[in-house]
Amino acid sequence: MLAGNWKMNLALDESLAHAEACAQLGAKHASLDIAIFPSAFAVAAIQHKLADAKLIVGAQNCHQAESGAFTGEVSAQQWKSAGITHVLIGHSERREVFGESLDQIADKLVSARKAGLHVIFCVGEKIEERKAGRAEVVVGEQLAAITSLMPEDRSAIDIAYEPVWAIGTGESATPEIAEDMHRHIRRALTALRGCGEARLLYGGSVKPDNAAELAAQENIDGFLVGGASLKIESFAAIAQASAP
Repeated sequence: MLAGNWKMNLALDESLAHAEACAQLGAKHASLDIAIFPSAFAVAAIQHKLADAKLIVGAQNCHQAESGAFTGEVSAQQWKSAGITHVLIGHSERREVFGESLDQIADKLVSARKAGLHVIFCVGEKIEERKAGRAEVVVGEQLAAITSLMPEDRSAIDIAYEPVWAIGTGESATPEIAEDMHRHIRRALTALRGCGEARLLYGGSVKPDNAAELAAQENIDGFLVGGASLKIESFAAIAQASAP
C-alpha cells in the first residue's frame, strides 16, 4: 500500500486535481493499493468524482461516538454512509496536538470496525523515548491497547509505524531502524493476538530518494506518506520505487 495523508492542505480545486493524478497512479501500478486521505471537506467531492477509479479515498480521523453533540466531528458511521472505506486512527498529531489518549484511540478503533471501515492504526515513539531506549516498549504499549480489539479479519487493519521524531522534520529512520521496529511490531502482534500477517506501513519523512531502500526491507509492506504526497511528482516517484 502507498497511502498519502494530505493533512490540512490543498483547497477544493487543488484536491480534486491532485486526486485525479493519484488515480492515474493507481491505474499504472496495479500491484499497489493507492490510498489518499484528504481534508474532510474534500473527501465527498473526490469520492463522487472518482467513484470508479482504482483509488482508495479515506478519512484522516473519526469520532468514537455514532452521533451526538460533537460540533466539528465526523463519526465512522457517517464516513461509511458517504462511501468511505478507510480511516486513519491514532496518528501522532491526533495524540500529540489534540491530546487523544490510548483509551480514546481504542474506542475509535471499535467504532470504525463496527461501521465496517478498514483501519490504518498508527504507532510511534518520541525522540526522548528513543534516546532513553524505550522505543520498543512505547510502541508495544500502543499495540497492547488495541490488539484485543483487532478484527478477526486480519485484512481489515494495517499498522503504520511513524516515529514521531521523523514526521515533518526532514529526518527519517534509516532502513535498518525502520526494519528493526517493523520486525518488533510483527513479533508483538503475533504474540499478542496471532495476527503477525497484518500489513505494516512505514511513515516518517518518506521521500523519493529513500523509498526504494525502505521498500526493500522484509517487514515493510508499504508507506504512509505526509508532505511528499502533496506533489504528484514525488508521490509518483515513491510509487515507482515501492512497486513490486
